[in-house]
Amino acid sequence: MSEWETVGKIIRLQVQTRSMKQNLADGRRVYQPEGALASVDEIMVDSDGIMALIDGLIIIDKHNATHPESHNNGANPVSVGFTSHYDDMRSQFGDHVTDGLAGENIIVQTAMPIPEAMVDADIVFKTASGDYIILQDVYAMPPCEPFTRYCLSYAPGEGEAREIKSGLQFLSKGVRGFAGTPNNAQKITLRVGDKMLVRRL
Repeated sequence: MSEWETVGKIIRLQVQTRSMKQNLADGRRVYQPEGALASVDEIMVDSDGIMALIDGLIIIDKHNATHPESHNNGANPVSVGFTSHYDDMRSQFGDHVTDGLAGENIIVQTAMPIPEAMVDADIVFKTASGDYIILQDVYAMPPCEPFTRYCLSYAPGEGEAREIKSGLQFLSKGVRGFAGTPNNAQKITLRVGDKMLVRRL
């Protein structure tokens, strides 16, 4: 894959075990990441999404197409975030925006910003054993208002509309992360320390 270059190494893998947005009694939705993410050393990846072995049990990610209450929309079985983007988010919103807070399955360590054009086609993960996972049809995940309010430290109903709008704009174009679909029908194990590659621009 000589036309590809390494972006960085995976420093965090996580499985989303429940919805990160909860409904309040008044009908409004609030972002509640606490207890919704399980950090693991390795995940199993196929075209349906990811799963992991946790305490002897296979736990299926909430966006895996086979999850009984799946949030899979046909295009988001696996998601990716970057430490450089989280550095920008902490500068904008504060230290409470920790790496992986947005719920991405894979966090890659890199100093460079990752524009949409860089991942416009595919993302590739290379495992230590030499396997490749190609994430296809990659797109920038649009930020939601509950997550934006969480970043701004606003409770539901708090904050001015222009601040919420500004926050949403800041988190767009991939800052909040990317999603795509693995091309492998058979499960491949991805581990912390494995590499991410993108096609040279």
